[in-house]
Formats: sequence, C-alpha cells, structure tokens
Amino acid sequence: TEVDWRLQMNRTRALAVQDKIILAQTDVDDEDTVDRGFVQGSYLLLQDNYTYLNMLGPWGQEPQWYPEYDWDAGTAVEDWTDISELQDAGECYVRHFENGIVIVNPSDEIRYYTTEQMYSHTIVGDGGWLPEDGVPTGVATGPLIDAGVQEIAPHSAWLGVG
Repeated sequence: TEVDWRLQMNRTRALAVQDKIILAQTDVDDEDTVDRGFVQGSYLLLQDNYTYLNMLGPWGQEPQWYPEYDWDAGTAVEDWTDISELQDAGECYVRHFENGIVIVNPSDEIRYYTTEQMYSHTIVGDGGWLPEDGVPTGVATGPLIDAGVQEIAPHSAWLGVG
C-alpha cells in the first residue's frame, strides 16, 4: 500500500542521511518493466551518498545488469527527511536532479504530473543476465516528451533526462 511504501521510504531515508550504507535489493520479474521502473524510481527518490540498488532477476546470483542502472541525471536537487516533502499537488512524489526528474506513483490509481520542460523519457527494458563477454544489453532511453501533463500509472515511475 502507499502507506507502507511511505513508511519504508522514511525509514530507509533516515539511515541514508546518516551516511549509512544502504543496499536496496529486491527480486524482479525481468519482463515486468513497470515494476522495475517503480523500483528504480523509488530508489532514486531516496538515493544519497552511500545507497545502492540491486535487482535480482530469475537468474539468482548470476551476474545481471539492467540498463536503468545507467540512468544519470546528475545529483539530486532536493534533500528531504520525510517523503511527504516530495509530494506534489497531484499526489505524485517528485525529485528533481541537475539534469532530470523522477516521478513516482505508489498508489492504486492513475495520477498526473505537469512537467515544465522537455525530457527524454527513460523507458525501462531489456537487460538482465550478463552474457559471458560481460557486455550488458539493453538501452534505457526513450522518446523526447514535450512539457505538459504526464500520466503516471499506478505503482509506476516516470524518469526523464533533459
């Protein structure tokens, strides 16, 4: 639920701002790109100096890489202690970066957020098990999206670079 998600975010952030090492690890269905995006977006909301994300696909402990790990929009602009500080009027949770934005909807209903500039919308996909040559597969970039109202599906995230 959104209430549980908020609690988890606040508890994890309380450790992160103390410069504790946080390894956020979860199992993911390789092909459930909405869930992977939600995990990535939630992680980026709480990201700090010593936070790390590890998503485990169906290969267990085999080497894996997801292209969304390479998402780089610079340093986060907002610092926060309670996740409600990132909630906007449309009820999404938003964190700006030097060159990007993360919008997360942890609710069971569609929510909307109005972006004020054009972004390259990051589409989560591909990746997973690393082949023997160690070269990751997949790309996490998507179409250029004009400023305006973005529809954020339930339990999903919208990541943009621009």
